[in-house]
Amino acid sequence: TQALKRGSLSRAGVDCSHVTFVPVDFAHSDWFQCLCDAGFDPRRRTVFIWEGVFYYLPAEAVDATLRRIATSCSDAVLGFDCFADWMVAVSGPLLARVYGEPLLTGMPRGGEEALLARNGLVADDVTRPFRSA
Repeated sequence: TQALKRGSLSRAGVDCSHVTFVPVDFAHSDWFQCLCDAGFDPRRRTVFIWEGVFYYLPAEAVDATLRRIATSCSDAVLGFDCFADWMVAVSGPLLARVYGEPLLTGMPRGGEEALLARNGLVADDVTRPFRSA
């Protein structure tokens, strides 16, 4: 998927000359070591933008990733998106057929703070989508 994203950025004219792209399989490789091997310094202030990843990982890999950020980075902020657990259960099989990758992990309503806390992180802000009354 990284090749698709890079192609989209290029077609949109986005200058990525300052970006280091590091391909990682969160479920099967040491993503943190991959970042460090590419020049990442965990002692520097860092913003992790974890979009389009959470729901494709097994819950164990989500926990392991969050714990690694909490225990290895001295000053980090994390932004991530996730689907509701019911949406993963209902839409997961269809999306797997359409896109070739199953949705594996969803978030129970209001479960963000508990997820972060059990992995050593604190939620500063949680934004949830609206829903009709």
